Formats: sequence, C-alpha cells, structure tokens
Amino acid sequence: MRRNDHDVTNRILTTDPAIVKAEIQRLYKGLYDGAPPKAIERAFTDIEKLYRGEHLEYYACDTVYHDLQHVLEVTLAMARLMDGYERSRRNGTPRLPPELFMLGVLAALFHDFGYLRRRSDRRHRHGAEYTRVHVSRSAAYLRHYMRRLGAGRLADIAAKLLHYTGYERPVEQIRVADGSELAIAQEDVKFLGHAIECRINAENPVSFRPSPGKILHYHPPGGLGVRVDSAVYQGYTIPPYYDSPVGKLIVHGRNRNECLMRLRRALDELVVGGIETTIPLFQHLVREPDILNGDYHIHWLEHWLAARGS
Repeated sequence: MRRNDHDVTNRILTTDPAIVKAEIQRLYKGLYDGAPPKAIERAFTDIEKLYRGEHLEYYACDTVYHDLQHVLEVTLAMARLMDGYERSRRNGTPRLPPELFMLGVLAALFHDFGYLRRRSDRRHRHGAEYTRVHVSRSAAYLRHYMRRLGAGRLADIAAKLLHYTGYERPVEQIRVADGSELAIAQEDVKFLGHAIECRINAENPVSFRPSPGKILHYHPPGGLGVRVDSAVYQGYTIPPYYDSPVGKLIVHGRNRNECLMRLRRALDELVVGGIETTIPLFQHLVREPDILNGDYHIHWLEHWLAARGS
C-alpha cells in the first residue's frame, strides 16, 4: 500500500527535499555527462528555506495543498517526465539539452511560489488570498531568481513556461504564438446540438453569501448528455479561503428545448447537503418563461432577484 508521504514507487520520501534532490540528480547523471548543475543544488536549498519560513523576506507556506510536499512531488514528476522523453526518443527526435532539464526542474520547484506571503505584507492574512494572481507572482519571482543563478538567458522562458502550465493554455495556442498557422479553418468548425452549463457554488442562492463547510451528502446526476466536473465528495470540506465553486453541471441536447429539459432533470437529481449552494437558484431559473424563451439581458437576473425580494 502506498504511503501518502512517498512517491508512486513507495521509495522516495516526498516530504524530504534532500531525498527528492538526490533522486533528480541521479536521473540527470543517467542522461548527461558530468555532475548536475549547481543551480539545482542551490534551488533545493532555497525552496526549503522559503517553504519552512526560514527566509528573511517570506512567511512559511500556509496553504495545505500547495505545501512543500506538493512542490517536491511535482518536481520529481517533471524530472521523470523529462527522463522518460530522453530515454524513449527515436532517431530524428530532438534531444533535451541539459540546460532545459535544469529549466524544467526549476520551473516545477517554483511553480507555486506565488502562494507565499512577504513578511512586509499587511494586506493579506493567508497565502490562499493570492489564488488569482499566484501564477503571475510565481513567474515574476522565477524570472528574477534565474538571473540571480546566472541563467538570465532562460529567465523569460521560465516565466512563460509557468504561465502556460498555470493557465493550461491549449497546445494549439502555443503553436500559433510561435508563428504557426491554425491546424483547422473556420469552415471546419461545426455546431452539434446545444449545451448549457451551470456553475454550482457554495453560496446562499439569494444573497450569494459564501457557505464554506463540510459536505454531508453528495449525489451527482448522470445519464445521456449529462456531465459533472467536480472534485468534491461526501465528507469534503469547502474551505473559506478560495472562491466557492462546488462544480460545473453541463448538459447537451439535440436542441435548446431538449437541453433545458435535461438540465431541469439533472438539477433536481443533484444533491449537495450540509452547505448552502446555488442549486435552488438554477432550479427556479430553468422554469422561468423568460429563460425558456431566451428573452433576457445582462441586468435580467438582478431585476428578477429584486422583484422576488420585494
């Protein structure tokens, strides 16, 4: 049985930077001639100080999921991914240069740095408050850090790499940004049926006041044309620090009327107990004549809510 403080092989203790560093250095030595760059050694020392609160300018990491173990696991996975690429490539496939291996390791190590708070910061009380800007903060720090390491030539590349991975930009978008043409033309895009998405939030359905807490009952809907994108489960606790999404309910039908009928059924099946959610709001909306007839505008909801409250 895999221990939760070890990697998938159950060999590497992923809470210990020294052990993870040694494994990554072993992978490097297996691919390239010579010792691993000193930058990797220094980066592991620095990241441990930062996350444990031993750095003069930053508090220790206080976001549970984005902690030091998470960073070490991502970095080890990145190194293994690069090792796998290099060992499995065939004739004609470009080789991964040693400096790009180093770049991948450093980008993974600092990809969540943006959650760390400066000691001089009096505005934010928790690292999770940086959620919406943490990728930009991580990229800015890594750009500066690469220059301090003497790898300034790779600084901008490292920062862009974090933005691509942080916002999950599609591969096609990367190709276009690199000057390539789109792989498809506008006439290749075909509309098939109709889809509607409801974003279920942990909020009061009238005041939209956040409702963090433990989910006591959870039952997602299913069936043809119904999809739920969510990571919650019965017993999961919605934290108070982030935005409050529970999940996305997405339905598809041959036309809009079929889609709305399917959405009504799916909303009535969806159960999220123990906290307040916006499910009742959507249940009302999909039965409103204006919504059914498509007769609404950007101020429709606020007028509708005001009329119901009067």
